[in-house]
Amino acid sequence: MWLSLAFAYCAGIFGVRAIVRDYRDGRKGAGWLGLGVTLALIALLFTQSKQAAAAALLFWIAVSGCRALRPTPGSLRRVGWILVGASVAQAMCLLLALGSWG
Repeated sequence: MWLSLAFAYCAGIFGVRAIVRDYRDGRKGAGWLGLGVTLALIALLFTQSKQAAAAALLFWIAVSGCRALRPTPGSLRRVGWILVGASVAQAMCLLLALGSWG
């Protein structure tokens, strides 16, 4: 479960920093390498726990979707709320999985 949360946190960092860098420096490809590495780590986590990997993938999809839309810095509040919602959904998935592990 901790790896699921850690990988989601990494994806969030790569995604949000890339949105800011994209707007500031015009680097349209910023952050995708980090998101790709995070996706590979989530795939590796899948070999150990399908539920934890699915929860992390849910958050990764939200971050990648926000990154792909290339929002302006004025939209970062909306991006933040989307990521809060994805975090809550991830936590709910992990709690449900925890019940099935016990």
